[in-house]
Amino acid sequence: VSQSRYHTEWNIEKVHDCEKCHGKIVNIASDKLGNTYCGYCNARVDYPLPKLFVHGGYNPKKLIVEQDMQTLTWDRDLIERCRNGLKIKEWDRVFVGHTTTQSYDWDLKPLRFGKLIMLDTGAGWTGKLTLMNVDTEEYWQSDIQMPAR
Repeated sequence: VSQSRYHTEWNIEKVHDCEKCHGKIVNIASDKLGNTYCGYCNARVDYPLPKLFVHGGYNPKKLIVEQDMQTLTWDRDLIERCRNGLKIKEWDRVFVGHTTTQSYDWDLKPLRFGKLIMLDTGAGWTGKLTLMNVDTEEYWQSDIQMPAR
């Protein structure tokens, strides 16, 4: 994934035809509104947005390449903003860790606020280790863990 000032670009696994430039699309671009374009001629195409995986969070007002390491690693504001109705447009889904779901619900399950999915279910303390199929959102969990030493 790469980003310019106005959009994100990423390579895709499957080749698609572009009706405007009659080429085979192997590069897609998206804007901050979630629209997708042919990476060569900029024709609008219908292609799914990419997923974002980040430890802490990100600032939706900035492109990913403009994010600082502190935000990507330790941010918790994104969770609160999504919990209070922030609509993420430029990503299919955003998967975050760092903040345990125990902060919001003691069921020790992944939580979803719109397109944001919290995966930290407290395995480092007294929770469970969670694995998730990010395409289906099916997940598997360990037994409750003893506190880390």
